[in-house]
Amino acid sequence: MENIESLKIKLSINKNMLNKANPSTYGWRNIEYTGQELASHIQKGLAFSPGILRANANGRKPSIKDIDSAQILAIDIDNDIKSYNNVTKKYDKRIKSKEEGYITYEEALIDQFVMENALFVYTTPSHQELFNRFRIVFIIEQFINNAEVYRNAITPLIERFGGDKSCSNIDRLFYGNSNCRLEYFGNILNQDFVINNQLML
Repeated sequence: MENIESLKIKLSINKNMLNKANPSTYGWRNIEYTGQELASHIQKGLAFSPGILRANANGRKPSIKDIDSAQILAIDIDNDIKSYNNVTKKYDKRIKSKEEGYITYEEALIDQFVMENALFVYTTPSHQELFNRFRIVFIIEQFINNAEVYRNAITPLIERFGGDKSCSNIDRLFYGNSNCRLEYFGNILNQDFVINNQLML
């Protein structure tokens, strides 16, 4: 286990977005945070993105062409099953069963891999007592500067925890939660995991 208290994490943030705000809100900019500062930012309900913005992003919502690199891997645990409804032409959602991989926030906190590798875990604005929804945030030392490599890097973690596969893009924005529960571990993702999953970046 490697501690990152002195490491400055590069990312982009938007202090104009409180909790589940309009995703098109302007105000995105790059910043360097310690792990604790990022946790505090989220606990204030403010948005962040793993993507480090290029100079021409101009504060707009991040898109892949705006991203230079990233070192945060954030896994969304929504605990739901989505199925397409041919009548409504929309996706219906239902809660996973235990057999389908439902995992509670408390179970995630005592997962050995999380305890030894995660930066922190926090509940999202959609979290409910009987429908747990949370995010596991990991940090890597390397910077990923390619969207496809980023997707390949985050996919083994998404699969390990049954996370939302649609949240594998380098330009993803994540809402903060001013009412969140947050457990801070302060780790860098184990390099052996990166190597064993062929994520030489």
